[in-house]
Amino acid sequence: MTSIGNKRLWLSLVALAGASALSLPAYSQQASTGENSLSAMLPDNIREAGKVTLATDASFGPPWFYQPEGEIGFAGIDYDLITAAVEKLGIEVQIESLGFQGIIPGLSSGRYDIAMVGMSLTAERTQQIDMIGYVIDGNSIVVKAGNPLSIQTLDDLCGHPVAAATGTFQLTILEEQSEKCGDNPMQISRFPTKQDTFLQIRSGRAVATMDGYAVSHYLQTHSVPGSESIEPVATQSPERIKALGIGLRKNNDQLRDALQAALQKMVEDGTYLEILEKWGIKELALETISINDPDLDENPHLKADF
Repeated sequence: MTSIGNKRLWLSLVALAGASALSLPAYSQQASTGENSLSAMLPDNIREAGKVTLATDASFGPPWFYQPEGEIGFAGIDYDLITAAVEKLGIEVQIESLGFQGIIPGLSSGRYDIAMVGMSLTAERTQQIDMIGYVIDGNSIVVKAGNPLSIQTLDDLCGHPVAAATGTFQLTILEEQSEKCGDNPMQISRFPTKQDTFLQIRSGRAVATMDGYAVSHYLQTHSVPGSESIEPVATQSPERIKALGIGLRKNNDQLRDALQAALQKMVEDGTYLEILEKWGIKELALETISINDPDLDENPHLKADF
């Protein structure tokens, strides 16, 4: 993993020279000064500062991950979406990677303006923060390569040690399932990052974890650092389909609405679908970018076996 100091990185998305130097994809070079009507929606302090701060966990892709060794920066689905969105707003994004459990507290305290980390949009979370739904996602079981225990469903995890990242929706699913196991509950271990949970599987200390459909689908055809010797369990119906949401602290309505409008503009001009197609997940696309809607869960494409 490349060393980037304290993992903070300024990513200039306004100057064409800066965009070229960072080798950003073509769709992030279309409107370097932002679109006036969208930029005008920003709160004065953000527009004058010319930047937003974003918290994520870049320990594992494809929503976020570090560039290969020797290259500086981030890559991933969320990275491409947010860089294209803030460019439409005519501002920059400052990205910091940290453990998942610190992201919502950091957002609520005002340390960060935005949180984007493949985070499930749930009714409980919208009580703490505002969330912009930007894709649909399901949840799949991840096991050791070869699936030695022939795990196919959540019921198969009863009585076994499993791993989960603290604060994630996947942990909630496992905890709820463990209660259904009766006298044979799971032994659930909790870790700061998803990469930690995959290490537990590789080492044999856990038989499974859970992750989103986007990650599981990506692992079918790509090698990602930290994914060695693990594989997703292909199912006909990913568990607990939910939207993923971009988080903003409450009472930050102007920034929330501006970002929602920028993403909706990306849907309308094709940039949004272009990004999802690049990552092989166009079936996760939404037609409308909405705010605080935990019921964005109807997507028949996710019923197909990936």
